Amino acid sequence: MLHKAGALLRLFLCLSPYCLHVDDGEVAMRGWQRCLLACACVFGAWPVAAEVARVDDAPLALVVLSRHGVRAPTQHADTLAQWSARPWPAWTVGRGELSARGAALAETMGRAYGARLGLAACPQSDEISLYADVDERTRATAAALARGLSAACPPRVVSASGKLDALFHPVKAGVCALDAGKARTAMLAAAGGDLARYADRQAASLTLIQQALGPTPDALCASEGVRAPCALTRLPTRIVPRRADGHANIALAGGLALASDAAEVLMLDAVEWPEGQRAGAAALSRMLDAHVAAFALTQWTPYLAQRRGSALLARLAAELVRAGTPGSPRLSVLVGHDTNLANVGALLGARWQVADWPVRATPPAGALVFAVYRGEGGAREVRAEYWAQPLSGLLAGGNEVAPARARVTLNACPDGACALDTLLGAMRRAADPACVP
Repeated sequence: MLHKAGALLRLFLCLSPYCLHVDDGEVAMRGWQRCLLACACVFGAWPVAAEVARVDDAPLALVVLSRHGVRAPTQHADTLAQWSARPWPAWTVGRGELSARGAALAETMGRAYGARLGLAACPQSDEISLYADVDERTRATAAALARGLSAACPPRVVSASGKLDALFHPVKAGVCALDAGKARTAMLAAAGGDLARYADRQAASLTLIQQALGPTPDALCASEGVRAPCALTRLPTRIVPRRADGHANIALAGGLALASDAAEVLMLDAVEWPEGQRAGAAALSRMLDAHVAAFALTQWTPYLAQRRGSALLARLAAELVRAGTPGSPRLSVLVGHDTNLANVGALLGARWQVADWPVRATPPAGALVFAVYRGEGGAREVRAEYWAQPLSGLLAGGNEVAPARARVTLNACPDGACALDTLLGAMRRAADPACVP
């Protein structure tokens, strides 16, 4: 107890000049007010400092849900030309495919996972499990992670046979039906009942995207039913039905949807060719607010998230059940898409912000990471983290961009760490068995 008191005193002496932050136009606190605020900072810092030291110990295992790395746009060149008359970069890979730089950056993520666990240069085959969706970009990302884990003997990557994996796409695969009416109602509720006002709140982000795209082509204005000249902020946002693989789906259309897709493409272009970027990390991050806002309706809405994310949540729970037990992998990685991360995040009530990315952003090759530890008494504990390479680092060039790690708060684990059994119970309650293949 005495050593904690001494540590608190030292923290007080170090932090008291820095705990108080006064914004422009505010009146500075003085005397006892400043002292009390400094004390509050100290006592708040103690458990955080202790936790950082605890978490820096090597975990028993990591269970990871990763997004694929940097890829070419999935949109056709004609679609991009409808968004902007300015020339778009010419990617050297096919639509939606992982780029060479994307692979190199993913290798760096693989090295970070290996270093976190203290894996040998040539890990045993049963120490690592890599499972990827069937798309080229997910399989290629998993292969890059494998090379990062061990260049000499990369672990095997497993994927499903066929063109569609129900684990990552249960609605498209027909495992789980989606009611378009319920989905629309849920999305409107998430928007506060008014899509126009919801989109208006992203006006600053849309304006930056518009500046990057240049004047909106007249053909796009006409297709959206708006007289030219028009801007993204004038294009009405709406919910539209969409059928994919013969199964009901739903999506956003209009200003916010176009801005969301454009912001993602602008970010990918900038990361792929950092030497030719026009906007810096701060501006790109602000543009991506539109992408996050659109995802809040299309992927984070509870009804949609449960239909689309229950299969992966159940798989993550199964991986966590065996994590840290004899004979189980020390690293288990599932490589999917940003939609998968958003769906699982919604089911868990997750919140994160990594480095200079927006809150709940899902950067290329970024991942939701569950680190499993042995707690007091032998019971397993888990800490949720989000790993991603900082946007500013990606824009600086080079491929050795170390990932930042941020705490993820969950409904079951409000401070990001809890007993593993607590998290597993929450996962089982959140998943809909009817949507699990």
